[in-house]
Amino acid sequence: MIVTFASSKGGTGKTTLAFNVAVALNPTLCVDLDVGDNRDIGFTFVNGMRQQQTGKTLNVKQITDRESLVKIIKSDTDEQLILIDSGGLDYSLNRVAVGCADIVIYPSNDKALEINSLLDFDGIVTKMSDAAKRKINVHVIASRTNYAKKTWPDLQNACNLSKNMIFSGLSLPMYVDLSDSFGDGKAINEYAANSHANIHMQQIVNYIKQQLQQKGNNDE
Repeated sequence: MIVTFASSKGGTGKTTLAFNVAVALNPTLCVDLDVGDNRDIGFTFVNGMRQQQTGKTLNVKQITDRESLVKIIKSDTDEQLILIDSGGLDYSLNRVAVGCADIVIYPSNDKALEINSLLDFDGIVTKMSDAAKRKINVHVIASRTNYAKKTWPDLQNACNLSKNMIFSGLSLPMYVDLSDSFGDGKAINEYAANSHANIHMQQIVNYIKQQLQQKGNNDE
């Protein structure tokens, strides 16, 4: 099974979400497509910090070419779990990662700029769905929101107007614990298990597990 964390722009909290889910679910492989100009900014960067600070590592593979990514995708089985941290821009590798995924997770806040990016992404996914002749659903998480906010009507409405975006109803607010845990190379469940940030993260992890279970049942 493949879970792709996607976004059409950088800075949405995508890698934070992907890393924490990876630590919680212990996937077979974490694929890093989020590569900057001569520097690591995605899974590879976070995993390096994790190894340096805790001595623990995830199984991360950085991919920069289509052939290598397709090879990994073809090796996937229902018994495996592969998490892909895609880049924050629209380019060919990201489209492959989204197109092959059993589940696509898309973090976005409810500001106008990110909602516009979300709707642009929906248009891209619509074209991919038409080409692949299968529906690609994208599950949206309210990301980097105010912790006191409980509803996100603009984000919900955008998903309702879209063809492929499904609002999960879940959020990952801007808790300080999340950024501090990164500095220690830890996921939030390791850094502050009783924190509000971890409560939100566990809800997201459980949501992804439920979606994977449902996908597995539908495929049987």
